[in-house]
Amino acid sequence: MTGTAAVITGASRGIGLALTRARLSRSRQELHLGHEGSRLEKLFAVCRNPSSELLGLAASTPRVQIVQGSLTSATGPADLATAIRQGCAADGLMLSELYNIAGSACAPFFCHMDCLYVSICLILREPKLGVEPERRLEDMANLDGMLNTFAINSFAPIRLIGALAPQFCSHDQMVRVASWSARVGSITDNRLGGWYSYRASKAAQNSFTKSAAIELQRRKQRKGGAAVVAVHPGTVDTALSAPFQRNVKHEILRPEASAQMLMDLILHLQLEDNGKFFAYDGTEIPW
Repeated sequence: MTGTAAVITGASRGIGLALTRARLSRSRQELHLGHEGSRLEKLFAVCRNPSSELLGLAASTPRVQIVQGSLTSATGPADLATAIRQGCAADGLMLSELYNIAGSACAPFFCHMDCLYVSICLILREPKLGVEPERRLEDMANLDGMLNTFAINSFAPIRLIGALAPQFCSHDQMVRVASWSARVGSITDNRLGGWYSYRASKAAQNSFTKSAAIELQRRKQRKGGAAVVAVHPGTVDTALSAPFQRNVKHEILRPEASAQMLMDLILHLQLEDNGKFFAYDGTEIPW
């Protein structure tokens, strides 16, 4: 096997769709990763319900294979991993990249923290699930909402990494795994408090990512190695963020710009970057 494959979750719209387009463009340029000749041959676009844009992209090239499923159901990650394994086996490909964007939804949600908006595929507020951002200690009463927040933000990403681990460890190609986190998940960087469940769920995701980095590097020590990181995508301009942009004091990125910068960051990860937390511009964020 010489060709490689990548997985992008939340690929139907927003940053996920922009990343899918950007990664496909790189593969068309025959971008070489790791070992010479091991260019990307297939991109597995994971989502619950494909958008017309993603369907059109998949129709335009056999390199894109849409895989539908849920990351929060009991068997969802395992079912997705099976479909991806079968797709790789059919073409003799090695799975070497994971862009771990989505929790249970493909569309981005937005969080507000003193005029800071973070665009990522996660959950902060969803009344149907009982999820509301807690501003005060007295708000920490809705156990169901807290559990749903952790199920989507914390457990879904690591469960997918776990389901794909056997495929990552089955070859000698270097593996790059990036999970979309948020700067507000940094415990060291927390100077404002509030948003208790959201912050904690992203901090938990970061902890999961760090542990996964240690294990995958150990398991692939003589098999190409691994670079597993958490990334912060910045504030991204989408229709959902439009009503709030007047309060944003810093740069607002187009989805394509965020995707390109993150793609540059992830594709240039080296073994020494394993277990780190990066912003979209390449600066390291403290855990």
